[in-house]
This record gives sequence, C-alpha cells and structure tokens, in this order.
Amino acid sequence: MRKCLTSILMFACVLQMNAQKAKQALPTAQQLAWHDLEYYWFIHFGPNTFTDKEWGHGDEPADAFNPTELDCRQWARLAKKSGAKGIILTAKHHDGFCLWPSQFSKHTVRESQWKEGKGDVVKDLMEACKDEGLKFGVYLSPWDRNHEKYGTPEYNDVYVASMKELVQQYGPFFEFWWDGANGEGPNGKKQDYDFRRFENTMREIAPNTVVFSDIGPDVRWVGNENGIVGKTNWNYLDTAGFKRGLGAPPTDTLNQGNIWGKNWIPGECDVSIRPGWFYHAEEDDKVKTAAQLFDLYLKSVGRGANFLLNVPPDRRGLIHEVDSASLVGFAELLKKSFANNLALKARKELHYKMVVYNRDFFADGNPETSESVNEYNRATYWLKFGQETAINCVTLSEAIAKGQHIIKGKIVLVNGTKTVREIDFTTVGRRRILTFPTEKVSAIRIIIQDAKDIPSLAEVAVYKIPENLIEKMRSVRRSFNLILVALLLNCFCIDTAFAQVQDAKMEKLIKENMQFAARQYKLLAKNTPADLMPRNFSEKDKKLVTSNTSWWTSGFFPGSLWYIYEFTGDTAIRAEAERRLAILEKEKYHTKDHDLGFMIFCSFGNAYRIAENESYKETVLTASETLIKRYRPAIRAIQSWDSGGRFTTPVIIDNMMNLEMLCWAADELREPKYKVIAIAHTETTKRDFYRADNSAFHVVDYDLSKGVVREKMTAQGAAPESAWARGQSWGLYGFTMMYRCTKEPAYLEHARKIARFILDHPRLPKDKIPYWDYDAKDIPKTYRDVSAAAILASALLDLAKYVDATERNEYINTARTILINLSGKTYRSKEGGNAGFLLRHSVGAIPYNSEVDVSLTYADYYFLEALMRYHNWMNDEK
Repeated sequence: MRKCLTSILMFACVLQMNAQKAKQALPTAQQLAWHDLEYYWFIHFGPNTFTDKEWGHGDEPADAFNPTELDCRQWARLAKKSGAKGIILTAKHHDGFCLWPSQFSKHTVRESQWKEGKGDVVKDLMEACKDEGLKFGVYLSPWDRNHEKYGTPEYNDVYVASMKELVQQYGPFFEFWWDGANGEGPNGKKQDYDFRRFENTMREIAPNTVVFSDIGPDVRWVGNENGIVGKTNWNYLDTAGFKRGLGAPPTDTLNQGNIWGKNWIPGECDVSIRPGWFYHAEEDDKVKTAAQLFDLYLKSVGRGANFLLNVPPDRRGLIHEVDSASLVGFAELLKKSFANNLALKARKELHYKMVVYNRDFFADGNPETSESVNEYNRATYWLKFGQETAINCVTLSEAIAKGQHIIKGKIVLVNGTKTVREIDFTTVGRRRILTFPTEKVSAIRIIIQDAKDIPSLAEVAVYKIPENLIEKMRSVRRSFNLILVALLLNCFCIDTAFAQVQDAKMEKLIKENMQFAARQYKLLAKNTPADLMPRNFSEKDKKLVTSNTSWWTSGFFPGSLWYIYEFTGDTAIRAEAERRLAILEKEKYHTKDHDLGFMIFCSFGNAYRIAENESYKETVLTASETLIKRYRPAIRAIQSWDSGGRFTTPVIIDNMMNLEMLCWAADELREPKYKVIAIAHTETTKRDFYRADNSAFHVVDYDLSKGVVREKMTAQGAAPESAWARGQSWGLYGFTMMYRCTKEPAYLEHARKIARFILDHPRLPKDKIPYWDYDAKDIPKTYRDVSAAAILASALLDLAKYVDATERNEYINTARTILINLSGKTYRSKEGGNAGFLLRHSVGAIPYNSEVDVSLTYADYYFLEALMRYHNWMNDEK
C-alpha cells in the first residue's frame, strides 16, 4: 500500500519508545489475495447426494453415484452470476468416495456407472472455473470410511499421495480445505493423522495455496457452521498447544480470534444454503432466501471474515432452480446495496489537534491508499455531504498489509449542529459493515478510540441500502433528545436512576439465590447417596426420593451444581459436581429413551462450557451419536421411548429439549447430520403437535410402517385436548433454542406465537406461576407448577434476544416477575429445608398421581439457569 506521509506528521508526537508491543505476524501475499475474494462457494457432491445421507458410511456402492445431467459449467456460471469469486469442491468426503479417478483409491468415479467410469468431476469443475474466471479449491477429507489402510500408519502415505495427485493434476488451488473429523474406518480403527507432514507437503508442492482448518495454518474455522463470525473478530490466533478437531481452541476463541495472537490466521465462515450440506429433495422449501444470505454476508464479510457458502448440486448434477433463484436474488441485493458510495462525493477532512486538513486517502475509493496518524485519539475523520443525505450503512477498512490494530471506535452521525446517532464498533480488519436505521445527515465523523498500534484507515464508504436489509443493533447511543427512548429500549424503564435501582435489586436477588443454592445443594448432596441422584422431595411425606443415573432427571443435579459453581466459584460445589459426573458418564450410551439431552447436555454440556475438560466434550459427542439412533426417518422424528402399551411410536413435546445437544455436536464436529436430525424433528413437532391456538399436545403417537399419526393426546394433562403447562414451556424453550441454533425465521415466529398463547392466557396468574394445566377444571383451587414457571422464565430470557424492544420488554419483565416470586416465601424452600432442594410446589404427572406438589430437580435447574441468563443479560447491557 502507498504510505501517506503528509504535513500532518510534522505535528505528530514521536512514538513512545518504551511501549511494549507483542510481535504479531503480518498477512502473506497469498493471504491478502484470499482476503480480497470475500465470498465464494463450497460444493458437497457425491454418493450422499443419492443416498440422502450427510455422512456416508463408506460401504455405499460406487454405482450409487450417477448424475444424469452433470454440468459443472452451470455451477460455475451461476457462481459467477451470484457474485462468488471461486469454488471449493469436496473432492472426497468422509465416505472416501473420490470425485476423480485416483490411483490411490478403489472407491472413485472410475468404479461408478457415471460416464461408464470415464468421468472426472474435479477436472470438469477445474476447467469450468478457469473458463469463468473463478478460483478453484478442494476439500480432501482426512477421514476415509472406505479405505482399507485407514487406521494404519500407511494411510498417512496414501493421504499425502492423494494431495500430491490433486495438486499436480488439477492445481493450482487458491485454498486447500482440511477438517479434524476423525472417526472409525472400515477396520474399526481411527487414524493418527500426521498433520505436520501434511502441512509440510502442502508448503512444498503448493506454496501459494492457503490452507484452511481449525488452526490454519493460513485460514481458520470460526467455531460454527452458521456463517457468522464475532462482532469482535481478530485476524490473529494462537495455535500453540492446540490440534485440529477435538483438540481445537474453544469455539468462542475461534469465533473472535486472539487480540495478541502470534499468527495471522483470519476466519472463514462456512454455511450451507440449505439445512444440510448435501442435496435432499425434502429441503427444497428450506433454501435460504436472498435476504437471509445478505444478512449472513453482513455477519461474515461485514465483520472482516470471508463467506464460504455451500451450494449442493441435486441428483441431476445441477444447481436446483430454487437455490439458483435465491443466489441470483442475493447478487442483486449486493449490487443494489453497494452500487452508490456516497462518500466519494463528500468533502473529506482530517481534524487533528484542532487543525483541519483536507485529506481524502481514507475515502477515495482506492483501497491501496490509507491515512495514518500517530496520536490517533486526537484525530477525527470527517465526511461532509453538503446537503441532508439519507444513509443507513457505513463500511470501514484497515490497511491490513500493515496489520490489524483498531480495538474500538465510534461513528457519529451529524445533521447540522446536532448529533443524531452514535454507533460503537470494535474490530475493523479488512472490512467492517455497520448498518442502522436510516438517518438524514449532513456529515459523519469517525473516531478511533483505542488501538494496539498506529491504525491505518484505508477506506470509508457510505451507502443507503434497502431498509429491510439492515442488521439489528444491540447497543446504540443517541443524542440527548433521544436518550430517554434509548434507555426505554435497553433498560425497560423510564429513567436511568430507576433502571439502576432495579438492576441492583435483581443483582442482589440473584447473588442471594446463588449463595442460598450453594448451601442447600451441599445439604442435598449430603442427603443423597454417592451412587444415586436426587429426584424429588415431598413436604407432605417428608421423604427424599432418589434415582439411579438411568432415570431421565439424573443430569439436572450435577448441571445445577455447575451453575452454582460458575456464579460462586465455590470449589466444594465443583468437587461435588465432578463426583456426580463420574457416576453419570456411563449414560452416554443410554438407549432406552430420548432423554440424553436432559441427562448429558445439562450436566456434561455445562461442565465442558465452564471447565473446558476435553473428556466432558467427548461424553457429550458420544451421547449425541447415541441419541440419533432413536431417529426414525419414516416420521422424521426421534422416538421418545420404545413401543408398548397403547403407544406404537410415541414422540413427546419434551423431546424438543434434547435437540440443543445435537445442534451443539453438529457445530463442534462440523458434522451436519446431527443438526439435520434436529431440524427434521423440529419440523415434525411444529406440524403435528400444535393446535390452531398455538398450544401443544403432550404426546403424538405414530404408525411407523405408514409414517402417519395414530393418535394425539395430553397424557400428563387434565384432558386429551388440554394445554399441560410444562408442555407449553418445553415447546417455547425448544423452538427458541432451535432458532438460536439455526436462525430459521419460522422457528422464531413459532416461539413468539407460543409465548403469546402463554402470556395472554386468561388463566395465567398475576404472579406468572402457572397452574399445572391451563385447562385444569378446579382453577384457582388446584396446584401450581413451579417447574413450568422456571422453564418459562429461562425460555423468555432467551427469546428476548431476538425480538423488538416492545416484546423484549414484556418477556424480560415477565421473567423478572417469575424469578422474584420464585425467590419468595411461597415458592422457595426454607434454609435447611426440603432436604436441600431450592423450590417447592412443582407437579410431575397428576393423572398418574406421580410427584404431585413436590420439589423437583429440574425446577431447580431451570430456575438457576434463568437466574444466570438474567445476570448475563444485565452484564451484556452494561
């Protein structure tokens, strides 16, 4: 880049020589070229396309692969039309099938009936990309479920030979894609990958190719397959001590990078245009819309990462028409939104130490120029439009060839002498896109508030994009005349003093509850035999009921202990949590019913999140694999328990709660099969469980042979058609969670409808603690269900993050009301009472006279979770 040495430097102070700066890498020429690509395609294509699998087993016949109209030029033409700059092809996925006739495998296109064994997809796509002016890359899965050598030292030789074969015959590649997936091969063994050798080989045979994996060496995974990188996103990463796959850095680190990381390893956001990575006909109506793709663009490219969009060809070997329409629409949105850079016609000024300089390098439309000021905190960059101009998007770019330095700053929107909006931002990197509701301005100024070194601002651009495309902002500071409105939106109160008092009261309440919980749960642990778990306590009978670890509630006690430890730091609580996990671990192989999410994710999932013990992670991943064995493709749902009695293939609303573990496993392993199953189950639940008033049945029983519903009922409720309170809370929690995990708008909308059913129900008491069934005949003289209230509070605090200010206000206020009331004398145990349980007055199943008006472990668990969510929400707002 051209360094801008101007007269400004005459007034700049000499840099402090004693400043201690960490030595950080700069991007290579290859990485800079990669940054410039911004957006490109991923293509998953192979036998899975024809078997409807996401992870093939490796034993699929090669003849399964037989596209009838394969046209790689159609792929390339559409990729170019969509604005993509390249394509990465899955040359070999985990099933071992090679899309080129490799001499190092017996499971390739050569062995298929496609083109009588003479076809070569890699070659066809390479040539198509070349003709269309696109970059070409490959994904070569190290895992191979077909190769006879997999699981032996010789397989590393095979993998290296395959890499060399691809590079020599089809290179050069702009990117070579690895992952750390490492399961069993056909001999039942796992491979010890020699990644150091793989990396050295790539550097030798393809020095200009960037290599992707969890830890690079050139490009990193961002910790999810949702296509979203953190709002704070550093291009730096520390890799010492980490491995690819299960030994990778924590997902939040991958998502944000390390501010002082040693290595330049920028993020790449991979996501599929469909729920799955391979084509499935049943997903034709679930293709992401153009607007959804634009939103992902803002959350990837717009935060300094690259956008890798998977577009899977169908069984014909063509990009499906639905995908094509969405992609073309996405390209039009990009073109329309960023066609008119309003900054180019604005007057550019640099205000430095009270002197105004006419400078334009920071907004001249040329990314090769930049502006640097030593004392950046005494400078502001101005764009003056000369007349009132409507804008809602500002983009910033650093001169990243010099490194990434900006830590935080703000953009001030000015109209005349009046400040109309201030927009905070953190990292910038190659490109930061900030959108906001449209404002009429006469000028904007950019302020860099903190930086690691002298920041170089390469480009500022200003746009007016379609209003429906702007990204919602969590925290916006307005001018004085809008302060009351902003506080109302963010603090849900009329004035600052009231909000501070209210927050202080809630912090006090949360702290007191957590300290109380620590004391109570030490007592509960003492009262519960070391090889069992607490289940419930009846005040009437003065009896503590325990269970073995195979009971569905066994995970809640250790899960609650982890929440208490997370807040209090009490090491005795942690030690007890670890002891209980030790007896629970064997349940990762539990196959009797669907409750593995409750049993393992609430316990080991929390433990891994807090303690980052890799063995806990392995337990959750194993449990996820166990759980999906209960998935029944014929009904596209997870069967709750085995056939028996009146039920043939029962599925219950509680099942929604176990899907979070599957979504987590999918993100951790970058294996979509878990999330595909979770989504399928969610769609089935949405279709079959919910009535017109948005209440849910408890049980739906299916005829598995026909794939149809046999019967719908509310088994634990007041009547077959009644709205059982805990079931409604399970559903609200589940659909909100599935929106969080998938960002599927239909799930958010459904969650909002469930919330409306509950919050608008005429039989919801003023204290917001529901009766055990909304249709119970003897209301108000019947039992309350504290467990339903605790789950409701936790779900509302999650849902509040995804809705507008009015709804958010209502949800937060309702959750606060519930938490305050559950903390009172009516519903909370006395100190030292109820054997150590926290809450009273929950209901298990009144129709079966089971656990009526008792303390329940899961009521305590979701109460603690809601307290933590409220605590975290207040800290986020601060």
